[in-house]
Amino acid sequence: MRIAVTLVLACLASTVLAYDFEVEGIYYTVYPSSGGTTVKIARGDLPYSGEIVIPSEVTYQDRTYTVTHIGDSAFFNCTELTSVSLPNSITSTGWKAFYGCSGLESINIPNQATYLGMYMFYGCTSLTYVNIPNSVEEIGDFAFAGCSSLARISIPNSVKYFGTCVFDECSALTIVNLPDSIISMGTTTFRNCTNLTHAKLPKYFTKVKGFTFQACQSLKTIEWPDSVTTIEWAAFDGCTSLTDIDIPPMVKTIERGAFSGCSNMTSIYIPNSVTSIGESAFFGCTRLENVHLPDSLPAIETFLFCECDSLASLTIPSSVTSIGRLAFNYSGLKSIVIPNSVKHFAPEAFYACTRLTSVHMPDTVETMGESVFEYCDTLLSVRMPLYIDSIPESTFKFCRHLKTVTMPTYLTKIGNFAFLECEELEQLEIPNTVSEIGKGAFKWCRSLVDVNIPDQVTTIEEETFNGCSSITEIVLPESITTVKREAFANCFKLTDINLPNNLTALGIRMFENCYELREIELPNSLTEIAPYAFVSCTSLQPLEIPASVKVIGEDAFGSCKSMTHFTIPNTVITVGNYAFCNCTALRRVTIGSGVTSIGHDTFLRCNNLRNVTSLVLTPPEMLNEACFDSYSYTRGSLHVPQDALEAYQTTEWWSSFNKIVPLVHMDVNGDGIVSINDITTLIDFLLGQDQMSFVDVCSDVNGDGQITVNDVVALIDYLLSHL
Repeated sequence: MRIAVTLVLACLASTVLAYDFEVEGIYYTVYPSSGGTTVKIARGDLPYSGEIVIPSEVTYQDRTYTVTHIGDSAFFNCTELTSVSLPNSITSTGWKAFYGCSGLESINIPNQATYLGMYMFYGCTSLTYVNIPNSVEEIGDFAFAGCSSLARISIPNSVKYFGTCVFDECSALTIVNLPDSIISMGTTTFRNCTNLTHAKLPKYFTKVKGFTFQACQSLKTIEWPDSVTTIEWAAFDGCTSLTDIDIPPMVKTIERGAFSGCSNMTSIYIPNSVTSIGESAFFGCTRLENVHLPDSLPAIETFLFCECDSLASLTIPSSVTSIGRLAFNYSGLKSIVIPNSVKHFAPEAFYACTRLTSVHMPDTVETMGESVFEYCDTLLSVRMPLYIDSIPESTFKFCRHLKTVTMPTYLTKIGNFAFLECEELEQLEIPNTVSEIGKGAFKWCRSLVDVNIPDQVTTIEEETFNGCSSITEIVLPESITTVKREAFANCFKLTDINLPNNLTALGIRMFENCYELREIELPNSLTEIAPYAFVSCTSLQPLEIPASVKVIGEDAFGSCKSMTHFTIPNTVITVGNYAFCNCTALRRVTIGSGVTSIGHDTFLRCNNLRNVTSLVLTPPEMLNEACFDSYSYTRGSLHVPQDALEAYQTTEWWSSFNKIVPLVHMDVNGDGIVSINDITTLIDFLLGQDQMSFVDVCSDVNGDGQITVNDVVALIDYLLSHL
């Protein structure tokens, strides 16, 4: 308890002792180091207000003191203070001396003052003019920041040092002439001086510090000396009234964002002395038309000319070796000559240059990043570097008018989405050295009619040719072992494609919406027909499924509306959901002896399916009654082995077939008896008049594994021998 009381008393004492005495409403603190002869103005119990006159001397208890200093925060937030008269005895002011005195309209700074303290007049929004005497050598950080009514200020030749943000947000200030005496100036000096129109920099200035004139929207002219060597970060960022700029001849470095957002600047001359231009230096200079770049420049940095919408052409110096990320993003470039010195393109270097029509890339280029020309919608032709080994991901993505690409001789890889939606690209000669073609590399290349796939390629990645709606033929080399999902989906005009003998699976939706695909030979290496593999291949004719296949995936042949019959081989174990859904021309189906499960809605909306043959002795599991369409149940026939007849008649959903008949050898039409009618049905089949009642498993009369005219002869012989 005693400790707590002591702390409270100490706090009260520190508050009381913030000043030593008060005379006529002004509070003073004695300087002990002066031998008790001088005092400073202190913050008192009550805020100062109205007009205040500070005396040069003050007498208290029969002792006279000289007033030499304005103490820290002496007039802090005295919003009712309107005028202050300071004596010439004042030599310096403390930190935040007049901070927030929003009503202060006038003040004289004494002729003996050498230092204006940090935040001295910060936020004095009514202050319109300040005369700084010749005695002042240093102006502290934020000294006049936020003095939004300050329209004029005279800075004498005595001033040598400027702190940071000295005139930040002095929005009424129009002209500033900085004396040649200034040796050092902090950053952000005139930031947000939105009415500043002219600035004169000191004669021996070497650096324009960072953010010095940032957001000075009315700044039109700058007088700067030849001594300037560096323009720092964002020095003129957002100076929207600057139009033409000549950089001083001794400048070596223009830092990041130095002129970004100078939206009315039309031209800039950068002397050959400049060896470095930082990233985003001219970002958003939307009216910039003419730029002279120095011969000594080593790189075009990141975002350098990003959103320079009026920049139609540019000569890149032969000293440049790299072009940075998004360097010309959304610029107005129509053409550009890239010198032989350039070796590296960073990602997205020309991203969304929507007016660029042609690019000649020199053979010296060694590496390219991703998306270098992505969204260059008007790009018509590109000559790629001879020795580059990779076209990176999305390099020409959405270059919708690209017609011609000269490919590198030693190319080994085409990256993911490299030519995505190059809608006018018709032909592409891929070098034989290519071993990898990435995901979606040619997706939605709608005009592509001819493309070769080199023998080195082993995998067709996802969506590689998805949407190549003009391509009619694709030759896959025998080196291909894997084709992934949607590889050829939406190739509407594809009619001819070979599948390599080493292929073990078809990718999901591999041929989805290949409307013109009529025939395809499946390799004996296949073990699965992937889900949606042939969905909506509306012209696909009946095809032979290899004996190696064990699974027919979900919706594998859905909406194949030209398929009239289908035989599921004996090796297949599972038939997926919707596997043949909406195959409206399907009339007969044979289910192999190995099938154990048929998914739900497998033959739903197969309205013409009237002839179903199941060779399975134990009825396969059906996941719902909609495995077959209601018309199949009521109007069709189910043909099953003699020994399994009762099982089908008593098994849920199989028993829904109104007509379940046993399979009888030579009963070609499935009516349960062998008669002359079977001869007619067999002949019709051989003549191509495929009858709905034809039962293929009963039609190989002579047992040679084929259904030919010899079976007609054998059937006639059988009937004649049994008259």
